Amino acid sequence: MNPQRCWNWFKRQHQQRDRGEPALLAALVRQVVADQRIDPSRVYVAGLSAGGAMASVMLATYPEVFAGGAIIAEFAPQNRRNLFNAIVYSGVPAGGVLASVLAVALEDAIGWRGLFAIGALPVVILLPLALFALPESPRWLVARGRLADAERLCAAHDFPAEQFLAVDAATPAETTGATADDKNKALRRTGFAALFSRAYLPGTILIGTMSFIGLLSTYGLNTWLPQIMQENGTSADNSLYSLFALNGGAVVGGLVASWVADKVGAKKVITTTFLIAALCLFLLPNSMPVWLVYLLIGFAGIGVL
Repeated sequence: MNPQRCWNWFKRQHQQRDRGEPALLAALVRQVVADQRIDPSRVYVAGLSAGGAMASVMLATYPEVFAGGAIIAEFAPQNRRNLFNAIVYSGVPAGGVLASVLAVALEDAIGWRGLFAIGALPVVILLPLALFALPESPRWLVARGRLADAERLCAAHDFPAEQFLAVDAATPAETTGATADDKNKALRRTGFAALFSRAYLPGTILIGTMSFIGLLSTYGLNTWLPQIMQENGTSADNSLYSLFALNGGAVVGGLVASWVADKVGAKKVITTTFLIAALCLFLLPNSMPVWLVYLLIGFAGIGVL
């Protein structure tokens, strides 16, 4: 780890097989599996926050060591990536919709402890469903030498074999005999150094600012919106409908926006939804009918969440 007590997943030398931290972690896992006589088919890798990037590196460099990996991006068609990502991410605002509805309907009957128990149900229900219903990754099967299983899986689910069964070719550096100077230049263009270079600095600052504003608006509105509504004369129960409008708008609007993004590009859609959210939040403090308040909150949810 570096002085910030974080994995160096962003450095090229720590993103390759038999080098750096991936080699160290793979060796540790193999040693533990051997010492504890663990079934290799039950070994998984996961990461939290920045550790998620390191987990992805491990899955890419040592697929034979781990039995689990991400499959959402792999199975998403090229022309529907934004929609598939939106479907996955819509679970967050959909949970907000469900939480607000259940709070209005059941809080007096079961209290907050009962609501928390209901919140745990998706794990109990979806985990077994994912275990038995989700297909395995064909690329993972190929990496483990189970080509026949991968071919049967592609045939059963109509996955294009040329996309999922292809073996990665050698990199240009391996086939063209790139010089040490060329390799050093490539290394200098990777990691955080590249993000803060003159070519990418404006985009880095813009994306970072957008992420900060988006997260601030998301958690700020979900936390304080009901309280703000109550301070402006709305009852406690009715104030929860503001969360329903906010998260409901995020679910519906996000799916529609992602569908449009697959056709016209994500940049235009992201810019438009941010502007819509900013305009709605600017108008909300003004006096207006209640139905219009909820409508503006719903449209704000499209850009905020």
